[in-house]
Amino acid sequence: MKPQSHIQKMLGVFFAVSLILAACATPAPTSAPATSAPAATVAPAATSAPAATAVPAGPKKGGKVTLAVWQSPVTLNGLLGTQTVMNVVLNLVTEGMTEVQPDGTRVAALAKEVPTVQNGGVSADGKTITYKLKEKLVFSDGKPVECEDFKYSWQAIMTPNVGIVSTTGYSSIDTIDCPDPATVVVKYKAFFAPYLTLFNGSDLIPRSAGDPKGMKDWAHNRKPVGAGPFTIEEWKTDEFIRLKRNDKYREAGKPLLDEVVVRIVPSSEVAMQLLASGEVDIMWNNTEADTPQLEK
Repeated sequence: MKPQSHIQKMLGVFFAVSLILAACATPAPTSAPATSAPAATVAPAATSAPAATAVPAGPKKGGKVTLAVWQSPVTLNGLLGTQTVMNVVLNLVTEGMTEVQPDGTRVAALAKEVPTVQNGGVSADGKTITYKLKEKLVFSDGKPVECEDFKYSWQAIMTPNVGIVSTTGYSSIDTIDCPDPATVVVKYKAFFAPYLTLFNGSDLIPRSAGDPKGMKDWAHNRKPVGAGPFTIEEWKTDEFIRLKRNDKYREAGKPLLDEVVVRIVPSSEVAMQLLASGEVDIMWNNTEADTPQLEK
């Protein structure tokens, strides 16, 4: 099991916006009038110009989305927890080398490209993976995202007696080399097939987080610093977690939302009521049995 299982579809809910381009209607060609000699040709009646088709407005920046959940996170450090609600929040705050799209394909995120044998990112024996980071990447606190942060994250994950939930994959790493700040060279002891599942999301910890031996007391556990589209603004235990737009996010113009609120409620029944009243926009973890009520 990897340190965090991300819920990739949540990003699709909040950020994946497609622009709809409306095609202007083209009037059908007018058929030529039949002629019969020697009858005079009748001039065709004037036709009005076709009405212009309105172009739908594109997505607008701003607004808030409220998500109802009925589980309160114990921590927001993905190395120390496995709760789904924690993962939902961290999926908005953090990003890693690659990410999974709704169709299941993996694409580059912080990395310039997904490393493969074909592009030289994977060695012939499969034991050395080289990532090239995109330019000018920064964490939400403004500090640069560099190779040393990935090396530090690996070392933190491998720190004994601090409560790390899993070292799977990371324990297979022999060394991480940083030939320059934007190049991360990961050398494995043996071929590790799911190498792309590592260094994604909350298992990237900025080296400013502190000494890994004191991880249980990190400020990062309640207010994690990441490279994702949102940052934690406020966490009121057992009530809500408020996230605001990360203005330092790598994709210019994104996210569109100003704010996301994760509202913690007692039960799915309460969440259903709040959804029906419009107090929340998304209900977490609903089941097929909830469908009749949601359709009302």
